[in-house]
Amino acid sequence: MIAKAKSISHGINAIRYMSGESENKKHPEKIYHVYNQFLSDDMDAMGMWTMMNFASMRKPNVKNNVIRLEISPSKEHTKDFSMSDWRNLWNEFVHEFDNLEIHDANGKLVSGKTNLSDSMATVWLHMESKSATPHLHAAVCRVDQNGRVNNDHAIHLRAQRAAEVIARRYGWTTACEIRDNNLRKVSDDCMDILRLMPQWSWNEYASLLKSRGYDVRLRRDKEGVVRGYVLAKGNAKYKASELGYGRKLTAKNIENTWKSLHPQMKTTPISMPPNPKTSGRASVGSSVLSSYTTENRTIGSKNSAYTSHVIYDDYKERTPETSRVGIDLGGEHYDRFIPKEIVRYFDDEFDYRSVANWKELTNLATAYFAMLAAPNVSVSGGGGSNGNDLKWGRDSREDEMEWARRCAQAAIHTLGKRPRYGRRR
Repeated sequence: MIAKAKSISHGINAIRYMSGESENKKHPEKIYHVYNQFLSDDMDAMGMWTMMNFASMRKPNVKNNVIRLEISPSKEHTKDFSMSDWRNLWNEFVHEFDNLEIHDANGKLVSGKTNLSDSMATVWLHMESKSATPHLHAAVCRVDQNGRVNNDHAIHLRAQRAAEVIARRYGWTTACEIRDNNLRKVSDDCMDILRLMPQWSWNEYASLLKSRGYDVRLRRDKEGVVRGYVLAKGNAKYKASELGYGRKLTAKNIENTWKSLHPQMKTTPISMPPNPKTSGRASVGSSVLSSYTTENRTIGSKNSAYTSHVIYDDYKERTPETSRVGIDLGGEHYDRFIPKEIVRYFDDEFDYRSVANWKELTNLATAYFAMLAAPNVSVSGGGGSNGNDLKWGRDSREDEMEWARRCAQAAIHTLGKRPRYGRRR
């Protein structure tokens, strides 16, 4: 569910648009009146605008005297909605919108509570969009029935947060989750393109992105060197710093990322037969393409710090206190039975509520734990530069939890740990 809000001065144009009176609306028959608040139901756009304008005359300094709102739940969540349901959704949204208080980073109040529930408003249901996704449009007078002005500071954040409250209440997809999913899809497209490129070139990179429907905006310095770029698709924009894992797709790092995908040295992936039964399983995360040189695979090697005669569990068989976990690796799917306490540890370490790329991290850490893959670099064991950098491999002295902790840190080192933020503008 997504919601937008903005205070405007051209209220008459907005009301004509949302009521279907505008000549720009090609299908006014797909627009339905939902609700008028403190306005007569038989009023036309000019009548409603006149009433709002009259109410705001008591506050001559208020130039943007109308608040324009748009509320758009996902199509699948509202397919059985009646007009009464849409009206209830509007009332719930306004209740949450009014009760929110916006504070800055220092805790200072930026925008206090509003009073849209006691202000003139008109609400309309639109079903004529290209995607056929039904959504609400509303125009609300900035001045309420008591003559007080509804605060419009950070009003876009107020709308987003109110929408997230409603979405969580009904188990709907939030704007934050939608953006995270879109970022993941855009990042995957960028990585796919890098894999396809036989040699690195900004022009080729931009051209291939455009072929997938992206608008690419390169930011160059005076010498013509690309210092940053932005991708746009539809109304959404994505900065390079938001894409990928560990800032691998920024202008500064992207060429090195391309080089890592096209290594000169031949690499040898772990040879593991895929599980043929892949249908109907929930994957831990998206595919992680992992290969490493045979020199880096130190498990059981003669010179390894972890040489051991211990035969470790390969987690292929179900045992008590284990959970089936699906692992995607190099385009193949594997099922392993991981101890429940390890699964819980990874869930806590990569909490979906605070980590944006939790699926990828959990998938890779589990692959390391089950010894389906190994990182390309050594992972520091801590203690500064005193020679305590541990070579990769499981130590016979380690229990499963200690091994899981090292696998989690290795996954973070490989992919980076991206915090989950709210929806950006």
